[in-house]
Amino acid sequence: MQTSRFPFRGALATGVLSCVLLAGCAGTTRSNLSAGHAALADASTREALRAESAVEGQQSQAPAAPAGAPAPVAADQDLAIALVSGEPIDIRSFLARIWLRSSDVSREVLDRLVVERLALLEAERQEIAVSQSRVDERLEAAWKVLGDSLERQGRGISIAKHLQTELGVDTEYYRRQLRRDAIAQLIAERVVRTWACGRERCVVRMVELADQQAMDAFNVGLAAGRDFDSLAKELHRYREKEPGGALITVIRNENAELSRVAFNTPVGKVAGPLKADDGKQLMLRVDKLLPAITGNWKDNGAAIEKSLEDYPVDDFEFIQWRAEMVKSYSVDLDPFFHLIGVKN
Repeated sequence: MQTSRFPFRGALATGVLSCVLLAGCAGTTRSNLSAGHAALADASTREALRAESAVEGQQSQAPAAPAGAPAPVAADQDLAIALVSGEPIDIRSFLARIWLRSSDVSREVLDRLVVERLALLEAERQEIAVSQSRVDERLEAAWKVLGDSLERQGRGISIAKHLQTELGVDTEYYRRQLRRDAIAQLIAERVVRTWACGRERCVVRMVELADQQAMDAFNVGLAAGRDFDSLAKELHRYREKEPGGALITVIRNENAELSRVAFNTPVGKVAGPLKADDGKQLMLRVDKLLPAITGNWKDNGAAIEKSLEDYPVDDFEFIQWRAEMVKSYSVDLDPFFHLIGVKN
């Protein structure tokens, strides 16, 4: 079963998106800056483009915006990302172009920032601490992943050279960002697991079956006495990555079908089929039931750390936590959409 990736898992992105977005500008010279200038129609079109770019003092000459569209905003020198002949190009224009180029990536980054802040608020509320040694360990692991990746690619260049040529940043800057990412990830993992441990949980093995033929084969195998694990290795849709099926943690929630089924199934028994969102069918086996743990981080921190060593936060555990957090904290994305001139 596929779910959204836990947003703080893994190393910092390698900057592929940045390279793609900037590649078209790499060869720009003064001699070709005017190419395409004749394609701009009349004065009103040019002024509309200035207004779209939030160039100060030009909005009054631009054509009226369609009814219901956000009103243009004057450029703010503090929000300028570039100056061309002294005229600022506003960050709002830049964000709007990024959104149109890849709204999926933009939403993912925005969601990561929101989740990071939710986790931080919860960590402060519950006084959850992360040791410096764990931060250093996670940072060095991410650094090694990058080095190993370059070695596998046979690039024959150092990490420092790669960062300079591909991202235009130095090692110190990149390691600072890696450290920040490591801290955010470590905090999120502990916040999510602390929340989960405060509730009754059910650990299950989940198998997703691609079609009715696979479903029939699974049931025939069970009827013939075959065990769940061997059938999962043979029929699970994602068996290459999850040979025994997906290991997920289900929080007790009577309003969710999966939770109801899991908690009504004895440990070691198989239940299903259940319908997945994409029409696929699911089978599950209940591996263990875990009681809720009462107390704060000071009381339970050591047990939480041990649980994270035994089994990391899974995607489904994170999704359930996130759903609860957006109920507990107000999350308003309108400021972003206002910046890019979109009605959310």
